[in-house]
This record gives sequence, C-alpha cells and structure tokens, in this order.
Amino acid sequence: MLKNTSAGWIKALNKGRLHSSFLIKMFKNQRNKAFIFIEPLLLFSGFVSVGLLAFFFLASVGEPVIVPVPDRDARIRANLSMTRVSAEMYSFEQGNYSYDNMCANPDIIRLLDDISATAGEKPFCQADGENYCVSSRLASDHTEYVCVSSMGAMGQIKCTSADTECK
Repeated sequence: MLKNTSAGWIKALNKGRLHSSFLIKMFKNQRNKAFIFIEPLLLFSGFVSVGLLAFFFLASVGEPVIVPVPDRDARIRANLSMTRVSAEMYSFEQGNYSYDNMCANPDIIRLLDDISATAGEKPFCQADGENYCVSSRLASDHTEYVCVSSMGAMGQIKCTSADTECK
C-alpha cells in the first residue's frame, strides 16, 4: 500500500484508488495542530456574524422613528388644505355643488385617517348641502385646533356640530 504522505495521496488519486478507507488510514495517526487552532476561530467568526445579522435585523424592526412635533403640525395643516381641495372636487362631481355626504367620500376619508394618525385623535368633519367644516387638534399643543371650511377660511378654531365655518 501507499505511504501516509501527501505524495502517496496524490499517487492514489492519479491511479483512481482513492477510497475512504485509504483516507482514514492516512489521517488516523497524524495530528493536525493547525485544525485545532483554526476551529475555534471559525466558530467565533460564525457567532460574530450571526450576532451582527441579528443586531441589524432587530434595529430595523424596532421602534419607528418618531417625527418631530412641528413636522407633524405641518402635515396636519397640509392634509387639511388637501381636504379643502378634495371637498371642492367632490362638490363639483356631484353636479349640483353640494357637500352632502362629503365626509363619507373615500378621498376625504383617506386624508382624515392620515390626520388622525398624525394628530393622535380623529378630526371633526361636518357637512351639509351648502357648507362644510373640518377641524383637527394640533400635535404640538392639544388646546389648539386648525380648521378649514367651505368659506375658504383656515382658522385656529374647532368646528362643532352647529358650525360649518371656521371663525
């Protein structure tokens, strides 16, 4: 049989006689000290890479970034302004320039839902045949409101069920 050397392994490979029993005999009595040293390094690098992946995954899934309050107030004002535009388009589409059921319009509901998510409370929407009023509390100061109405006004007051204009 061939000797337990790398040359013997190469000769066995060239002759097609490389079997598992040959490899077992070849490495049975040899001690590979480099393997003992490299194995913990590979294991440690595997743990480090899994730890880094877990860290980045948990960081991306964690708490959402909180938008500063002034930016949320600006978003509320912008959505209320868009509500005014959507209300005018709705009344034009009705054919008789009526605001009836305006608060049930899907475009306006989408804007009101976004205002609700930004302000933390549901905005007030009141509409009758000729007028409408939509108001929301600001995120920065829960005592202040922003209001839009069919009169074209944008004010700092809350609409009530009796009002359909900002004062």
